[in-house]
Amino acid sequence: MIGQELQHTELIPTAVDGEAKSESQLLPTMLLAFGTLILVITITRLLRKATNRQRTQVAESPREVITRVRTEATASREPLSTMMAEASELSRTLAKTLDAKAARLELLIEQADERLQTLRELVASAQAHETGPSASGQLDRQVVNMADEGCDAIQIARKLHCSIGEVELILALRQSTYRSGG
Repeated sequence: MIGQELQHTELIPTAVDGEAKSESQLLPTMLLAFGTLILVITITRLLRKATNRQRTQVAESPREVITRVRTEATASREPLSTMMAEASELSRTLAKTLDAKAARLELLIEQADERLQTLRELVASAQAHETGPSASGQLDRQVVNMADEGCDAIQIARKLHCSIGEVELILALRQSTYRSGG
């Protein structure tokens, strides 16, 4: 049985049926060739279509190219315009802030100048009083005389060109001297 099965499954053509086997092998070979041909034609057509699409896309007219380039340029210009507007707004805000700070600084400088002038006047007044006991005693007598005449501390300070505090101090010392028995 095994020997009979081997004879039926043998692929080696025998002399009797050699012609039948070559004809039966011709049909699958032809079908394979025909399928390959159809496959080659289909692939060729697909490649041609893809190439034609690329050619039509690449072969833009000059106007289309100019329009496309303008569109791209406009699209890239919009973010720059936005950034420029933001930068301009920021510079305006910073300029306003700097102007306000400069005005405040000028005011502070004026106040410092006024205080410096007042300090210079006080130093000059103090130096005038420190020149000697006669000058200090003379100021004391003038303050006391004017107070006796009925002038208040502000009027005395203005007339004698000294500070109100100094006049009030002299008057307070005079009163404490009289109270203590002087």
